[in-house]
Parts: sequence; structure tokens; C-alpha cells
Amino acid sequence: ADIFTKKLVNIGVSVNDVLAMGGRHTGTCMVISGKDKKTCFSDRCFLTDRGCIDDLCIEAFDRERLLNCTHFHLAGYYNITKVMKDPSGLIDLFTEMQERGIPISLNPQFDSSECWDSMGVLAPYIDVFIANEGEVEAIYNTIIRDPEVVKIDTLIHSKMISKNEEDILPIHRKTALFLALGMGNVVVTM
Repeated sequence: ADIFTKKLVNIGVSVNDVLAMGGRHTGTCMVISGKDKKTCFSDRCFLTDRGCIDDLCIEAFDRERLLNCTHFHLAGYYNITKVMKDPSGLIDLFTEMQERGIPISLNPQFDSSECWDSMGVLAPYIDVFIANEGEVEAIYNTIIRDPEVVKIDTLIHSKMISKNEEDILPIHRKTALFLALGMGNVVVTM
């Protein structure tokens, strides 16, 4: 953490509000990548030790500061395991942010537990959702287990078919469901 904060200070970034959690090491992530010679597509995987991020909880956030920001982006939601396992504190924060007109964006990151829980309850609070196709697929397959969500998804699918759209991709149906659940915008990355 010291190396990182020194680099930030050297380029003029304020680190006054950086939260340092004593007694825990900074997490580490190693990216393993390669290129398939037949398809020329790159693939990658990550080996991650979360370090102190495993201790991060909603109470550690500077709530007053966040409630006075102009935009809030939560990166790597599924990496913040304590918040993910109990999103109620985050929902309270998001509710207050919405009341103040603060836009909220979120990217989920890969869920190493592969449970993909709680995104359905966060959907109404997210103005911009940024995920790759794999994350969209996994989250869709989780939230579709709710019978009420199935009704919404069926209605979306029937409306798409009734418009006789031949070029609708499966990803369109999934992102349409996210929008129907309250997300403002969905950006799907490769």
C-alpha cells in the first residue's frame, strides 16, 4: 500500500481519504494470459489473494463523503465479500444516494464463489451496469430462479418475438431483463 500511495502522491492525487487497514497485507492479483494460435483470440485468468479487501465492510466507507460525491462507482462488487454477503448496508447507502440524485455505476467482477447472488436486489439502484458477457450470463442465470423474475423475462421474450426481430441475440434478452429490473443502462464488454 505504501508504494501505491507514494506513486499517487507523486502524480498529484490526494490520498487523504485512503483507508489503511492495519495488520493486513495488500491484495495481489496475477493475470495469466495467452493467445490461441488457431483463433488469434486472447484468453486470461486471474489468481487473486484479496488481502485486506476481505475485511472491508460497509461501515468502513466514509458515508458522509460518499453522500456528497457527484458520481459513485463500485468496482469489483463480488470481490468485496462482506458487502456482497449482506448487501443491506449498501442498499441503504444507494437509497440515500438516489434521493440526493447521485448516479451509481457498478461492475460486478467475477464471483469466485460462482453464486452470483444479490445483483437482482441491487438492480433498481444502478444507473450504469458494466459487465462482460460471461458475468451477464451468470447473473442472469441466478436472478432468473426467482418466479417473479421469470414472469418479467417471459414477457420481455414474447415482446421481442412479437416484433419479429430476427437479429436479436441472447445477450439482448438478458440485458433487457436487467433494464426491466430497474438498471438504468447496461454496458456489455468483451
